[in-house]
Amino acid sequence: MTTDPIDWQQIEGTLNEDGFACHQRMLSDQQCDALTAGYEREDAYRKRIVMQRHGYGRGEYRYFDYPLPDLIAGLRRDVYAHLAPIANRWAELLGKNQHYPA
Repeated sequence: MTTDPIDWQQIEGTLNEDGFACHQRMLSDQQCDALTAGYEREDAYRKRIVMQRHGYGRGEYRYFDYPLPDLIAGLRRDVYAHLAPIANRWAELLGKNQHYPA
């Protein structure tokens, strides 16, 4: 799914240190182009948010409708499997009674 391997230990360390982390190449140029090309398809999305309307700045974002496109569903599944354990450790450290399933 990703074009560059993800160093999840580094991601977790950066999250712990900075509260956020970035990975430069989650998708190939072709995958990005395919998603971009479908942005104008109203039927592909269930909700559209215009940020300025809510005081969030400029621009918009959209929520994909279900079923999610295969690319997005696979990315969500693959990334979630690594982020859920990190989120569970954070919840424990914060004393939250929250558990994210594997």
